[in-house]
Amino acid sequence: MNDATSVSDRDFDHDGVVGANDLAIWNSNFGVPVVAADKVVPEPTSMVQIVVISWQFIASRMRFSISQSNCCSILVK
Repeated sequence: MNDATSVSDRDFDHDGVVGANDLAIWNSNFGVPVVAADKVVPEPTSMVQIVVISWQFIASRMRFSISQSNCCSILVK
């Protein structure tokens, strides 16, 4: 399908050619369909996702610090 509508929908840098620059723009938008480069449709991020990601990071850091602490090595011995 190579009609004018499909080309213009994928021509994000508006140079009339669908090429590597358009692919780079597409990838920088995380593959989210966009109408044009200046009308990016962002991926929605909820506060719940942010809290879950933050908690997972904190929990992983706590596990690391507990595993590296001396009290655990004393309990193991």
